[in-house]
Amino acid sequence: MSYFPQTTRATIGRRAPQTQRRYGNGPESMSLNSHPSKRIPSTMSTTSAPEPEQYQPQDDRFDIDMSSVMATEGEMHRQLMAKVDRMGEKIDLARQQASKNEQSLQSIMQEIHSFVASSKHLIEEVNNLVSMAQVVEEQEPPSIESFNMP
Repeated sequence: MSYFPQTTRATIGRRAPQTQRRYGNGPESMSLNSHPSKRIPSTMSTTSAPEPEQYQPQDDRFDIDMSSVMATEGEMHRQLMAKVDRMGEKIDLARQQASKNEQSLQSIMQEIHSFVASSKHLIEEVNNLVSMAQVVEEQEPPSIESFNMP
């Protein structure tokens, strides 16, 4: 069974013409679909819509002075920007201190490298002296006769 049993190919996708039946003549006549309260009387102009009623709070607690809200928002923005500026200054100082620390660290590393290089040189000299001492120790001591020369 078709969902639209009476629909034919000719009417698929087409809209039925909109017709309204009116009872009476003139602007006060009523359409079949309109309610009598929505009819436009002939004395009213059709170009201007009636103004909507303004909301009137019954409780003064909800009255908000927008100028004070804007002033408060502006003050909060100013305070926030001042905090951002202070944080930026702290970041700059931290970067400067880090740069100084890095320079100090590089200086210390250079001193350590020069100390290690001089220590290696001293160790080589000590090793040379030890090997010379071993050579001297392995030799027989000279005899007294070798000092007597004719």
